[in-house]
Amino acid sequence: MSPRVSIGMPVYNGAPFLAETLDSWLAQDMGDFELIVSDNASTDDTPRILEEYSRRDERLRIQRRSENVLAWENFNGLVQHASAPLFAWAACDDLRHPSYLSRLSEALDGDPDAVLAYAHTVVFGDPNRERRRAKRAATPGLEDRKIDRLISLLRTKEWYLIYGLIRAEVLRRTRLFVWPMGFNADVGLCLELASLGRFVHVAEDLVSFRLHPKAMSIDPDEPTRTHPGRRLDEAALEFAAGLDLDPRERKLFMRQLRVWCRKAQKPRRSHWKSAGFRSVYVKTSQAFIDLLRP
Repeated sequence: MSPRVSIGMPVYNGAPFLAETLDSWLAQDMGDFELIVSDNASTDDTPRILEEYSRRDERLRIQRRSENVLAWENFNGLVQHASAPLFAWAACDDLRHPSYLSRLSEALDGDPDAVLAYAHTVVFGDPNRERRRAKRAATPGLEDRKIDRLISLLRTKEWYLIYGLIRAEVLRRTRLFVWPMGFNADVGLCLELASLGRFVHVAEDLVSFRLHPKAMSIDPDEPTRTHPGRRLDEAALEFAAGLDLDPRERKLFMRQLRVWCRKAQKPRRSHWKSAGFRSVYVKTSQAFIDLLRP
């Protein structure tokens, strides 16, 4: 019999925090899950730690790559090994509250039309960044209409919701993480999931996101960080064209996407170098987009 939830954890040289992270997952109050770890040819103590934990708990399954691949490829490969109707990605350095799986699975059970459930995220590990990110993030993707969900996602500032609980059959209908792409692979997957159904939010602090110098979202040596990001390049336009949108939805989405990408770009040397001017531009553009929505 397949488990209720499959958890996919990609890892590469994650030894410093791996044991603590595994402990937080194996301590879930809902025990009906499998934890699949894909070791991306680690050269540190990661293989030994995984072997030790797999002997201790049969829910842990290990996949080992003989050669190191791009991080997103390691993420995507986990989906084919999952057997449960619900799926969640797990970073090898983050932590989960013991009721994470039970609370999010209850949320999806209570809303059969929802495709993803996510909770509040607490940031820890770096006091300076913690203070900067202390403001409670918005809760995008809850809207009934598809275009409203997509626009709300492009107006959010955090993308921790990708570590929510996802219906596996819906996830397999997406292109998973696509890279390189001008607005980043996690953003693209969230947008594609939102185009297939609404999200549900659990207003509890169930995810702890660790910030440290070698975190994938921070480390300048991580290959995925070399891409400029948030640009309407050819790959981004190709991805956007593949979203299931009618002509009116597509026009509104592309307007908002252009605003979202431009907001992230470096100031121009002329009038655009004023951060205040850019802020007014973005807010005015968003208000205009809202007026165009049916």
